[in-house]
Amino acid sequence: MTSGFYLPAGQPQGITITFNPAQLAPEFVPGNYQPVFYFYGIENGRFLSGLIPLSNAITVQSSASLAYLEESLIPTLIVQGQPVAFSARIHNSGTASIAVDQINTYFRMQVPARITYP
Repeated sequence: MTSGFYLPAGQPQGITITFNPAQLAPEFVPGNYQPVFYFYGIENGRFLSGLIPLSNAITVQSSASLAYLEESLIPTLIVQGQPVAFSARIHNSGTASIAVDQINTYFRMQVPARITYP
């Protein structure tokens, strides 16, 4: 939150407070956390601070972690110059799902270096 906000009395539906985006540290341990709202302000000319435990838990997920499932590549025998459609099984061991962009995702075979004879 870059600037303050005003909370008028007698507003049963409250107001929405939006905080600035923050980067969650990669070493933050995945799990469920209970958030707490800490406030600091001025009420009728005097300083007022406190905290409000929030009833909504926040779940921190681990990032997607993709790995190839061994021996799942099909086909493993192809003919030079012929079209081929490969398939393989990929596993996500993270707790966050990933939407794979099919247009920018591809399969590539590493071409061995050519040997030149003198």
